[in-house]
Amino acid sequence: MNYLNCREPLVPLIVKSVKNPRSAVCKTALMTCSDIFKAYGDLIVDSIDPLVGIAIQIFYLEVSVSTTNSLNTFCFFYQMCSQLVQLFLKASQDKRFVCEAAEAALISMTSWISPSVLLPRMQPYLKNRNPRIRAKASVCFSKSVPHLVSETSFLKNSLQLQLL
Repeated sequence: MNYLNCREPLVPLIVKSVKNPRSAVCKTALMTCSDIFKAYGDLIVDSIDPLVGIAIQIFYLEVSVSTTNSLNTFCFFYQMCSQLVQLFLKASQDKRFVCEAAEAALISMTSWISPSVLLPRMQPYLKNRNPRIRAKASVCFSKSVPHLVSETSFLKNSLQLQLL
């Protein structure tokens, strides 16, 4: 069975396993995240943070129609369900081997997912009210930026070659 066909039910199960209080279950889920990032790269981005586009649309609709109080509630709920949030939180906790697995998953994410796709997904977490999430998002953001520079220079060189 192709992963892309079953990712909708799979990602919430992985997030649920990452939230599990049993360290062994959590670590296994984090290792799974790392493997999925390596195997699917850019194809997985919509699954790890699927509601960013919807959240932006709702933000503009919500601001013009209703109060920002309901928007804040939606954003809080959305961010707590996001796989990225769970990775950031687990990477900053005190259980050493869970933290190491989460760090490995974040490194895998920044290595295998294109920065031009990943950076816009991480940007809202740079202003998160939780300092642990902000810190880990900042570290991932800073690790992705050098890849973005090399990616843009590669695209620029290939475009110049096509023009010749």
